[in-house]
Amino acid sequence: MRIKRPLCLLSALAMALSLSACGPEATEERDTPSPDISPSPSHNIAPPDSPLPSEDQVTFASASAFVLEAIPLWDQVALEEGESAAVLDASGTRVLVVTYSDYLPDDPALQELGGGLRSHRLLICDWESGEVVTEVPISQEPAALCTDGVLLEDGAVRAVLTGPDTDTPTASIVRFSGGGERTALFTCSGPDLTAHAPQLLPMEDGTLLFSCWDQPGQSFGVSALSPGGEVTAVYASQQMEEFFSMDLRGNGERFVYCVQADGRNTLILGDASSVLTSIPLEEGCFPYAFGLTEEYVVLSLQTGAAGAKENRMCLYDLTGALLLEQRNGPYFQLISDGGQALFMTDTNQNAAVLSFPEGESGLTLKKEGVELPNGAVTFCPLTAATCLAACGDGVPALYLITALP
Repeated sequence: MRIKRPLCLLSALAMALSLSACGPEATEERDTPSPDISPSPSHNIAPPDSPLPSEDQVTFASASAFVLEAIPLWDQVALEEGESAAVLDASGTRVLVVTYSDYLPDDPALQELGGGLRSHRLLICDWESGEVVTEVPISQEPAALCTDGVLLEDGAVRAVLTGPDTDTPTASIVRFSGGGERTALFTCSGPDLTAHAPQLLPMEDGTLLFSCWDQPGQSFGVSALSPGGEVTAVYASQQMEEFFSMDLRGNGERFVYCVQADGRNTLILGDASSVLTSIPLEEGCFPYAFGLTEEYVVLSLQTGAAGAKENRMCLYDLTGALLLEQRNGPYFQLISDGGQALFMTDTNQNAAVLSFPEGESGLTLKKEGVELPNGAVTFCPLTAATCLAACGDGVPALYLITALP
């Protein structure tokens, strides 16, 4: 399976941005054939003739320690004056980077929004050699903000909010090839932007899932974009009061999403074509984060009545049965490594790997710290035992995390 994490910097900004209208209409920016949007191969999508991993192969769940290697990408990749950068995705030795800057003092959008960011370029870089493989400019008329992206074998798919200073801002999911040709796959528009920027989640069958919000149509949920560019709804609700967030997590085969159904926060578990089950939480429970391993649904939440709240970690099987619950957390991100572990951060932005080995009395929680610089972090798993981490805002430090036996 192919796993990626939504960009930490732009995800935080997206809490202040939203789409008021989304629709399934797709319009092409150029006359290009229907693109193949199959995600770029990684350890999570092995070629059909690839050997299965041996039982003694080290993974993040089985590792006894982790080693970090600094990646000097910015020594080779030049940023323009005033530009910052953020990592959206990584696969193999390639990394997808968006550059951005603050609005200039004379920019109309600055007066419109009272501040904010605008994106400039998308770069596909080789983090080993420092070579910029592909560079694609992002529209500046009107201004645009790239909020998410996924690498493909040839190019990438990006989610972009366009025209925050116009009467009808839009959000688009756009595919661009290695040669720079662009095709709009999904477009939304509306009079307002708040916290509803789509999040992208690649699946191992080549489908790209994304969270969506359609205020005029009074619906929200999760949609699927086929490799041929066809959009279909996987989960859709017309009860707008049930909306919880745009967060979308997965393990390559399944996704997990959260809604507020019947007065309770409820996890929705599905695959690329349908909803498989739902997990209603106890009344008053608030999810901090949720994620999926190959076998489990993992939830960090706050539970209890006012004045008696506590943080807990819950573990469910894929049918929704509760397997483990204990005081712990809160934990955030919960990004699958493609196997039996999750990458996470805590309230102090310390990074760690979570796994759930069998103990003498059943499942237990194992938490191993990763000595990354303290701060915001983007996790991009590469193989069963390696992960690229981008740490900090502005010009993030890059590290290769390797699991040791």
